Amino acid sequence: SYIILSRIHLISLKGNSSFFEKDFKFFYLKADEPSYIKNLKLEILSLVASEDNLGDILNELGEYVNEPDVDIAKNAIKALGGIAIRLPKLAKPIVKSLTTFMSLKQEHIINQTVIVFKDILRKSNSELKEILAVLTSSIDFITETEAKSALIWILGEFGEQIDESPYILETFINQFSTYTAEQDLEIKQILLSTAVVLFLKRPPEVIQSLGKLLANILNEEKEDIDLKDRAAFYYRIMQTNINDLKKVLDVSNKPQETFLEEQAINDERLLLEFNTLSVIYNKPPAKYIKSFEHFAMLRNKELLAEKKQAEEAANVVDVTEGANNQQGTENQQQQPDQVGDLLDLDSIPVSNPVVGGDILDINFGQSDVQQVTSDQLSDFFELSPENFQSQWMQLAESASIARSLNTTEFQVSDMEQFFTQNKFYCIASGEADNAVSYTHLTLPTIYSVQISGVAVSLKK
Repeated sequence: SYIILSRIHLISLKGNSSFFEKDFKFFYLKADEPSYIKNLKLEILSLVASEDNLGDILNELGEYVNEPDVDIAKNAIKALGGIAIRLPKLAKPIVKSLTTFMSLKQEHIINQTVIVFKDILRKSNSELKEILAVLTSSIDFITETEAKSALIWILGEFGEQIDESPYILETFINQFSTYTAEQDLEIKQILLSTAVVLFLKRPPEVIQSLGKLLANILNEEKEDIDLKDRAAFYYRIMQTNINDLKKVLDVSNKPQETFLEEQAINDERLLLEFNTLSVIYNKPPAKYIKSFEHFAMLRNKELLAEKKQAEEAANVVDVTEGANNQQGTENQQQQPDQVGDLLDLDSIPVSNPVVGGDILDINFGQSDVQQVTSDQLSDFFELSPENFQSQWMQLAESASIARSLNTTEFQVSDMEQFFTQNKFYCIASGEADNAVSYTHLTLPTIYSVQISGVAVSLKK
C-alpha cells in the first residue's frame, strides 16, 4: 500500500488532489498501520483537504493530536498548518483549532504549534491577533530549538504589535551563555537578526540588549566565525549609516507568496519517472543511482590501490630477502669464530697423556710436532679396519668438551666444512645412537667429534 500511497501523494502534490477529495476517508489512520504509512496518510490528508471536506478532516486531525504517539501528534499539527498555508481563505477555523491545542499545556504540542504559527504568518498575517493572543502565555513550554527559533522570529517580525517583545527577547539574550556552540547555533543566528530588526522598530527598548548580544558574540573566542562576521557587519553598518541597515533588512512584514520549499514541489521531473523508484524516494534517479562515470572512477581508484599494494609488497619482499642475505653473511662470518670457540682446545687441560698405538710411527703422547721427520713415516704402511678399530678403542681419553649449538645456525655440513678448512682430516665416520661420529686427524692429535641433535661433544 505504501507504493500506491506514494503515487497518490505525488499526484496530489502536483495540484491534482481533486481526484481524491471525495475519497478522503480512505486516508484516515488505522491503529495497526506502521508509522511510515500513517505519516504519509497525514500528508495526503493535508493535500486533499478542500472547502467541502475541511470540517471532517479538521475533526479527524484533531483526534490525532491527542495520540500518545508524539510523532503522529506533531505530524497532525503540521498537516493542519499545511492546509492553512495552501488554503489561506480557510485558515481561520484551522488557527482556532490550533489555539485550542495550546491550552493543553503539553510541550510537544505547543512546540509544534508555534512552528506552524510561524509558517502561517510567513504566508499571511490575517490571523495575527488570534495567534499573538495565545503565544505569549505559553513561552515557558517552548523548549525545542526549532520552536524557540520560530518564537524569536515572530518577536522580530511583529514586535511592534507585541508589547512584551523587547523583554521576551532580552530573556533569550540573557541566556546566551548557556547556548552551545553547535547545537544552538540556529538560535544564536535568528536571535542576532531579530535583535537588529527589533532595534530598528523599537530602538530605545532594545539598544541595551542588542549591545550586550553583540559584545557576547564578538568577545567569545570560540564562537562560530560566520556568526561573528555577521555581528561585526551589523555593528559597523550601524556606526556608519542606520538607513543602510534598513535597506539590508526588510522590516516591511510583507507576506511571502512562494516558499523556497514550494519551488521543489513544482519540480516536474518526478512525473517523468512515475513508474520508477523515484516516487518512493521522492527524488530523481540521478540522486540515488550512480552514473557509469562514478563506478569507473571507483574502479580506477581500486586499481591504483591494488597496484600500490603490490608495489609495497614487492618492496617488503626485497627488503626481507636483503635482510636474510645480510644475516646469512653475518652468520657465515660469525660461524668459524663460534665453532672455533667450540673447539678451543687450548682451554682443555691435558694431563697424563697416554701413548697409544704407533699407527704412523708417531708417538701420540709427543706434543712437539717439529720433532717428526719424513723418514719416520712408512711409505707402505697398511692397517686392516679391524686392527685399526682395536687400536683406536685402546686409546684413552685425555680431555673432552661439550657445547650446545643452535641447529638453525649450524648444520652437520657446516661442521664438516669447518674441519676441512682448518685441516682436520676425516679418517673415519659413522652413525650410532642417533648421533653422527667423526674421527679427525690433525698433527699431532686425533680428535673424535660426535654430533647429536643440538649437542656437540669433542674428545681428544
